[in-house]
Amino acid sequence: MYQNQFVPRIEDGSKSTTIRARRKRKVNIGDILDNRRWTGKPYCSKQERIGLYECVESSPVFIRYGEVRVDAGAFYYFPSIEIFAEDDGFKNFEAMSDWFDRNHEGLPFEGFLYRWKPIPEPLAGRLAHYFDKGKNCGNCAKGKKCFAVCASHCRDWAFDWEGAK
Repeated sequence: MYQNQFVPRIEDGSKSTTIRARRKRKVNIGDILDNRRWTGKPYCSKQERIGLYECVESSPVFIRYGEVRVDAGAFYYFPSIEIFAEDDGFKNFEAMSDWFDRNHEGLPFEGFLYRWKPIPEPLAGRLAHYFDKGKNCGNCAKGKKCFAVCASHCRDWAFDWEGAK
């Protein structure tokens, strides 16, 4: 879920990354990212889809005061922490640090950097329909939504299945 402060930049395409805490299920390159926000109070309101995107980077990230390190095959240091913060939707690194202090128990922070690209129409509309209905292509883990488990396979399946109707 995205806070409202980030939504305009996601919608206009100027924000195409997010930094998230580690989770049980790793997001992989090729997975479908269903970016959403709350319409009101978190967990007490409906969710609204911002868009469906394809994950093109999934890299461990380490952030501490004055340093950002991303592991994209080989560690590299981001050339400017200010540019890094701005690319992720913040005014500057200080604003980013304050946000992490409030939302992730401060710095240092270890998590993942995800970068995405938009999924073009008409495929995005077809995927949204199946994602919302929780359809299963028959090749997925039992009882789980298809796109959360095998996104790249199901992306192709949804396209082919629609064409075969």
